[in-house]
Amino acid sequence: DALPILRIEQFGREDAGPDDTVLLLPSFSYGSHARSLLEDPTPGWWEGIVGDSLGVDTRRFRVVCASILGSPLGSTNPTTVNPSTGKRYGPSFPQITPADQAHCHARVLDYLGLDYVHAVVGASLGGMQALEFAAESPERAKRIVSIVATPRTSPGSVALRRVQRAAVLSDPLFKDGHYDPE
Repeated sequence: DALPILRIEQFGREDAGPDDTVLLLPSFSYGSHARSLLEDPTPGWWEGIVGDSLGVDTRRFRVVCASILGSPLGSTNPTTVNPSTGKRYGPSFPQITPADQAHCHARVLDYLGLDYVHAVVGASLGGMQALEFAAESPERAKRIVSIVATPRTSPGSVALRRVQRAAVLSDPLFKDGHYDPE
């Protein structure tokens, strides 16, 4: 089986060790591009929060942000070609949970040679991943910042997601999961 691919972007101090590194977890609607870079000057999704003298100060911290497994914004996802079949994964792509995503982010730290970080920060789905990260790997984060997230889903939220899922599934362009990603 092929290993999942995640796009990683880093901001701030490249030489920072684990005590000065923040792992930033995006929500579902965003990828790894949390702020503009010289090589990609387009504004990031947390442009006003991550940067010099901002909330997550890149003069002090190395900020690591990886895309989320399953998102079409820089990771292996249902539109990715399955190397075993030569066709897109489509509906055969596995169900993914915040725990799966947190596990992938822990592997990002392994890849970067970081045993732990100063903080794991996320909002919305990123916040749920941060909570999962804390549950799975408490020794790997000195702090957890979970913004507008919940440790468990309410019945109302389950109902809303069911309506959203039904809308996608009934869309003729969805084609039973064999949709055109363009």
